[in-house]
Amino acid sequence: MSPNGEPLRNPFDIKELGPAAEGALQPWGYPEHEKLYLAVDQTQQAYERFIDFLPPMRRDGKHPGRLVVVTGERGSGKTSLIHRCVHRLQQALADTTLKIVDVTRYEPFSPPAPEGRSVLENYFDRLAHRVLTEVHAEDDNYPDPGATIMPAPSAYARLSGHLRSRKEFAAIILPAFLDQVNSPGQEGELALARVHPVQHYMGFRVERVFFFLESRNPEAVRSWHRQLDGDGKAEAIVLSLGPLKDHDGWTYAGGRLARTPNPGWPTVDRQMMENLVPADRRMTLSALRELCHDVWRQAIADGDATVTDKHISKFHERQAESFEERRPYLPDDNPGTEGPEAPPTEGPPPEAPHRPGTDEDESGDETDAK
Repeated sequence: MSPNGEPLRNPFDIKELGPAAEGALQPWGYPEHEKLYLAVDQTQQAYERFIDFLPPMRRDGKHPGRLVVVTGERGSGKTSLIHRCVHRLQQALADTTLKIVDVTRYEPFSPPAPEGRSVLENYFDRLAHRVLTEVHAEDDNYPDPGATIMPAPSAYARLSGHLRSRKEFAAIILPAFLDQVNSPGQEGELALARVHPVQHYMGFRVERVFFFLESRNPEAVRSWHRQLDGDGKAEAIVLSLGPLKDHDGWTYAGGRLARTPNPGWPTVDRQMMENLVPADRRMTLSALRELCHDVWRQAIADGDATVTDKHISKFHERQAESFEERRPYLPDDNPGTEGPEAPPTEGPPPEAPHRPGTDEDESGDETDAK
């Protein structure tokens, strides 16, 4: 219990601190999330670059379309950074309407492409149709796109025309899948695509529409960077999120604890938290958040006043146990059968499957970051 007699809440549980959106911070939908961002890794610098990138926003002015690409590995905070940038755009347009369309959960490549259209072109067309459908659903003043799917450039031009007539703007948050359609290793038609989807969206830019796209392939985006803004009009920007810095373990944990109104949280040693990242260079923001969330949850449950190395060791033990429970059995490893041992095979043992990361990108925790 806290000093005032209330039950302790986990300071790293976003759902307990306020409404959560798929694990990532989403201040444009939940304004209280804005105060949860922390200056971890490069997210603060990237956010400030976005602010500088924004033009003066006037509802009656002419604004060319913009493209914002956020790159970084899985769990680095891309999703939460995008949501924060959208929120900043929303604040800059407070005197008018910003229509926010999040199609990150859109399922691609379902029906076959119509004759004369490639699978990729058909995907862009259907995604644009989904955008128009969602805009219509939230505002009956916008025409229903109906069942006819028009080419993406025409669809976005139609949206731009309606936005211009109503002096409004739109922010479209695109699926991360766009970055994967022709990454190395892809097979079939998509592997033959010469143009990365990011370049397609440079061509789709229309007045008053902001496209936001995240990428897990920073190298690929860098290689296309020159095409991103070939006209030199600063209508596209790439925001890169790198690995955690040495002291980010404490920056994150200490910042989160300092921003909670309840003084009764279990305390923690600063040096111990600062050692987390140097001890595990593969740690992402999402992994750091998961560690803190689980360790504090367990400390609260056990009634411990201080988080220690023992709590962190127990967390890693629980992770290992959970991995073993979910690990697929190998042919010679099936617990349901008994018999002679399989003959040894040459070569190194099969690599253990990698534990899938969460793309909760609670970068918003500036990360806290799909």
